[in-house]
Amino acid sequence: MNRAPLIGIVAIALLGIAVLLIPRGGFHPASTAPHPKLEGTILQGDSAPPIQGVDQFRRRATLAQFRGRAVALTFLEAHC
Repeated sequence: MNRAPLIGIVAIALLGIAVLLIPRGGFHPASTAPHPKLEGTILQGDSAPPIQGVDQFRRRATLAQFRGRAVALTFLEAHC
């Protein structure tokens, strides 16, 4: 006996039930969680050096553009 049609029907029924259980505004777990307070350390000493480069859209970007904001730099080479 071929059970593939039965498994397909059950899968579609479960998917339909899952869609009905999702709230109308969509499911956004981050929006329901309290926003964490970002804390850091006030750094003593020199400022970061004046770094400049090109972003993923080939626009010139400088570290000074992001003064006062958290910045994460990655150095990747995709031509390996």
